[in-house]
Amino acid sequence: QAPDVTLRTVVGLIDTLKPMLRAGELDLMVGTESAAESGFASQRLAEDHIVVAASATHPVFQGKPTLQGLTAYRWVLQPPGAPTRDWLDHTFERKRLPRPRVQVESTMLLMLPALIAETGLLSFISRHHLGQAGSPSPLREVPLKETTMRRRLVVTYRESSYLLPATQLLIRLLGEVGRQAAVVGEVTEAPSPG
Repeated sequence: QAPDVTLRTVVGLIDTLKPMLRAGELDLMVGTESAAESGFASQRLAEDHIVVAASATHPVFQGKPTLQGLTAYRWVLQPPGAPTRDWLDHTFERKRLPRPRVQVESTMLLMLPALIAETGLLSFISRHHLGQAGSPSPLREVPLKETTMRRRLVVTYRESSYLLPATQLLIRLLGEVGRQAAVVGEVTEAPSPG
Protein backbone atom coordinates (compact mmCIF):
# COMPACT_ATOMS: atom_id res chain seq x y z
CA GLN A 1 0.00 0.00 0.00
CA ALA A 2 2.98 2.31 0.51
CA PRO A 3 5.80 0.98 -1.71
CA ASP A 4 8.13 3.98 -1.30
CA VAL A 5 8.09 4.00 2.50
CA THR A 6 11.12 2.68 4.34
CA LEU A 7 10.84 1.12 7.77
CA ARG A 8 13.48 0.73 10.46
CA THR A 9 12.81 -1.52 13.42
CA VAL A 10 14.58 -1.58 16.76
CA VAL A 11 14.24 -4.62 19.02
CA GLY A 12 14.65 -4.04 22.73
CA LEU A 13 13.06 -4.02 26.15
CA ILE A 14 10.38 -1.44 26.89
CA ASP A 15 12.68 0.26 29.42
CA THR A 16 15.16 0.89 26.59
CA LEU A 17 12.66 1.82 23.88
CA LYS A 18 10.43 4.18 25.88
CA PRO A 19 13.11 6.91 26.31
CA MET A 20 13.85 6.65 22.57
CA LEU A 21 10.15 7.09 21.82
CA ARG A 22 9.92 10.08 24.17
CA ALA A 23 12.98 11.68 22.51
CA GLY A 24 11.48 11.27 19.03
CA GLU A 25 14.04 8.68 17.92
CA LEU A 26 11.15 6.24 17.35
CA ASP A 27 7.69 6.98 15.95
CA LEU A 28 5.96 4.14 17.75
CA MET A 29 6.59 1.14 19.94
CA VAL A 30 4.84 -2.24 20.03
CA GLY A 31 4.97 -4.04 23.34
CA THR A 32 3.20 -5.34 26.39
CA GLU A 33 0.63 -3.02 27.93
CA SER A 34 1.92 -1.19 30.99
CA ALA A 35 0.57 1.49 33.29
CA ALA A 36 -0.55 4.68 31.53
CA GLU A 37 2.20 7.27 31.38
CA SER A 38 1.93 10.99 30.73
CA GLY A 39 2.87 11.99 27.19
CA PHE A 40 2.05 8.63 25.60
CA ALA A 41 -1.06 7.26 23.92
CA SER A 42 -1.67 3.55 23.33
CA GLN A 43 -4.03 1.42 21.28
CA ARG A 44 -4.63 -2.25 22.05
CA LEU A 45 -3.59 -4.56 19.22
CA ALA A 46 -4.11 -8.05 20.59
CA GLU A 47 -4.32 -10.22 23.64
CA ASP A 48 -2.72 -13.60 24.13
CA HIS A 49 -1.65 -15.98 26.86
CA ILE A 50 1.93 -16.65 27.89
CA VAL A 51 2.48 -20.19 29.17
CA VAL A 52 5.27 -22.48 30.28
CA ALA A 53 6.32 -24.65 27.36
CA ALA A 54 8.67 -27.55 26.86
CA SER A 55 9.66 -30.06 24.23
CA ALA A 56 6.89 -32.64 23.85
CA THR A 57 9.35 -35.27 25.16
CA HIS A 58 10.39 -33.31 28.29
CA PRO A 59 10.34 -35.22 31.62
CA VAL A 60 8.00 -32.57 33.09
CA PHE A 61 5.15 -34.37 31.29
CA GLN A 62 5.83 -37.73 33.03
CA GLY A 63 3.68 -36.72 36.00
CA LYS A 64 1.26 -33.97 36.99
CA PRO A 65 3.25 -30.71 36.72
CA THR A 66 3.38 -28.43 39.76
CA LEU A 67 4.90 -25.00 40.28
CA GLN A 68 7.36 -26.42 42.79
CA GLY A 69 8.24 -29.22 40.37
CA LEU A 70 9.23 -26.66 37.72
CA THR A 71 12.07 -25.46 39.98
CA ALA A 72 13.95 -28.70 39.23
CA TYR A 73 14.47 -27.73 35.58
CA ARG A 74 16.56 -25.17 33.72
CA TRP A 75 15.01 -22.47 31.55
CA VAL A 76 15.50 -20.27 28.50
CA LEU A 77 13.96 -16.86 29.23
CA GLN A 78 14.10 -13.20 28.33
CA PRO A 79 16.34 -11.03 30.54
CA PRO A 80 15.06 -9.46 33.77
CA GLY A 81 13.12 -6.29 32.95
CA ALA A 82 11.06 -7.98 30.25
CA PRO A 83 7.44 -7.90 31.50
CA THR A 84 6.88 -11.63 30.98
CA ARG A 85 10.12 -12.55 32.77
CA ASP A 86 9.32 -10.29 35.70
CA TRP A 87 5.79 -11.72 35.96
CA LEU A 88 7.13 -15.29 35.97
CA ASP A 89 9.82 -14.51 38.57
CA HIS A 90 7.20 -12.91 40.84
CA THR A 91 4.90 -15.92 40.40
CA PHE A 92 7.55 -18.17 41.95
CA GLU A 93 8.49 -15.62 44.63
CA ARG A 94 4.84 -15.23 45.75
CA LYS A 95 4.83 -18.96 46.54
CA ARG A 96 8.19 -18.60 48.32
CA LEU A 97 9.89 -20.68 45.66
CA PRO A 98 13.22 -19.92 43.97
CA ARG A 99 13.06 -18.10 40.66
CA PRO A 100 13.53 -20.23 37.54
CA ARG A 101 17.15 -21.33 36.98
CA VAL A 102 18.02 -19.64 33.70
CA GLN A 103 20.55 -21.38 31.48
CA VAL A 104 19.95 -19.26 28.35
CA GLU A 105 18.84 -15.63 28.28
CA SER A 106 17.69 -14.18 24.98
CA THR A 107 15.89 -11.09 23.75
CA MET A 108 15.29 -12.83 20.42
CA LEU A 109 11.75 -14.08 20.96
CA LEU A 110 11.60 -15.74 17.55
CA MET A 111 14.49 -18.01 18.55
CA LEU A 112 12.88 -19.26 21.76
CA PRO A 113 10.68 -22.04 20.30
CA ALA A 114 13.63 -23.55 18.44
CA LEU A 115 15.86 -23.26 21.53
CA ILE A 116 13.23 -24.96 23.68
CA ALA A 117 12.81 -27.83 21.23
CA GLU A 118 16.57 -28.33 20.76
CA THR A 119 17.81 -27.93 24.34
CA GLY A 120 15.14 -29.55 26.50
CA LEU A 121 14.81 -26.37 28.55
CA LEU A 122 11.55 -24.90 29.81
CA SER A 123 10.44 -21.48 28.64
CA PHE A 124 7.63 -18.94 28.94
CA ILE A 125 6.17 -18.09 25.54
CA SER A 126 2.97 -17.20 23.75
CA ARG A 127 0.49 -20.00 23.18
CA HIS A 128 0.60 -18.94 19.53
CA HIS A 129 4.11 -20.47 19.32
CA LEU A 130 2.67 -23.87 20.21
CA GLY A 131 1.18 -24.19 16.75
CA GLN A 132 -2.21 -23.40 15.35
CA ALA A 133 -5.04 -25.88 15.01
CA GLY A 134 -3.98 -28.63 12.62
CA SER A 135 -0.27 -27.70 12.53
CA PRO A 136 2.15 -29.87 14.49
CA SER A 137 4.56 -28.33 16.98
CA PRO A 138 7.52 -29.92 18.77
CA LEU A 139 6.42 -27.97 21.88
CA ARG A 140 3.70 -28.54 24.43
CA GLU A 141 2.16 -26.32 27.05
CA VAL A 142 2.88 -27.28 30.65
CA PRO A 143 -0.69 -26.94 31.94
CA LEU A 144 -0.55 -24.86 35.13
CA LYS A 145 -3.11 -22.17 35.86
CA GLU A 146 -0.72 -20.22 38.09
CA THR A 147 1.83 -19.89 35.26
CA THR A 148 -0.63 -18.64 32.63
CA MET A 149 -0.25 -14.91 32.03
CA ARG A 150 -2.73 -12.87 30.03
CA ARG A 151 -0.76 -10.37 27.96
CA ARG A 152 -2.12 -7.38 26.09
CA LEU A 153 -0.05 -6.04 23.20
CA VAL A 154 -0.34 -2.35 22.42
CA VAL A 155 1.12 0.17 20.01
CA THR A 156 2.33 3.27 21.84
CA TYR A 157 3.23 6.67 20.40
CA ARG A 158 3.81 10.21 21.65
CA GLU A 159 0.47 11.76 22.54
CA SER A 160 1.26 15.16 21.02
CA SER A 161 3.13 13.97 17.93
CA TYR A 162 1.94 14.20 14.36
CA LEU A 163 1.55 10.71 12.94
CA LEU A 164 2.56 10.53 9.30
CA PRO A 165 0.05 8.79 7.01
CA ALA A 166 2.48 5.85 6.68
CA THR A 167 2.64 5.55 10.48
CA GLN A 168 -1.16 5.65 10.69
CA LEU A 169 -1.30 2.92 8.04
CA LEU A 170 1.17 0.78 9.98
CA ILE A 171 -0.90 1.17 13.17
CA ARG A 172 -4.03 0.17 11.26
CA LEU A 173 -2.28 -2.88 9.73
CA LEU A 174 -0.94 -3.95 13.13
CA GLY A 175 -4.47 -3.70 14.53
CA GLU A 176 -5.84 -5.87 11.71
CA VAL A 177 -3.16 -8.51 12.32
CA GLY A 178 -3.94 -8.40 16.04
CA ARG A 179 -7.65 -8.93 15.43
CA GLN A 180 -6.91 -11.85 13.06
CA ALA A 181 -4.62 -13.43 15.67
CA ALA A 182 -7.35 -13.07 18.29
CA VAL A 183 -9.84 -14.88 16.07
CA VAL A 184 -7.32 -17.68 15.41
CA GLY A 185 -6.64 -17.88 19.16
CA GLU A 186 -10.36 -18.22 19.91
CA VAL A 187 -10.66 -21.05 17.39
CA THR A 188 -7.51 -22.76 18.73
CA GLU A 189 -8.70 -22.56 22.34
CA ALA A 190 -12.31 -23.55 21.71
CA PRO A 191 -13.32 -26.64 23.68
CA SER A 192 -13.71 -29.81 21.68
CA PRO A 193 -17.23 -31.24 21.41
CA GLY A 194 -18.01 -34.29 23.41
